[in-house]
Amino acid sequence: MSTPRYTTLISAAQLAALIASKPETIIIFDCSFDLTDDTAGKRAYNTEHLPGAHYLHLGETLSGPRTGHNGRHPLPERTTLAQALASYGLQNQHQVIVYDTQGGIFAARLW
Repeated sequence: MSTPRYTTLISAAQLAALIASKPETIIIFDCSFDLTDDTAGKRAYNTEHLPGAHYLHLGETLSGPRTGHNGRHPLPERTTLAQALASYGLQNQHQVIVYDTQGGIFAARLW
């Protein structure tokens, strides 16, 4: 069985086609966040999100513990992030779709 070949970026039309024809080949993460209101992203997700998307919070999933010397949102440990993503069903054969409502700045963290 061959593994599907994906490019790094896909268009909205390509995503719509995947959702319609092969939803089992994708996993979608909404990474929306607002640095001035850390509940805004989750509220926006609860109001509206792409079908089947999972929400990843910048401070809870996409950041590691702060030590006082590693910044406001340090990168999480690789194994911790891998376990979190696997808990949503992410597997090697999936096309991962990430987005946010701020032009991609928070989606880039997961990417």
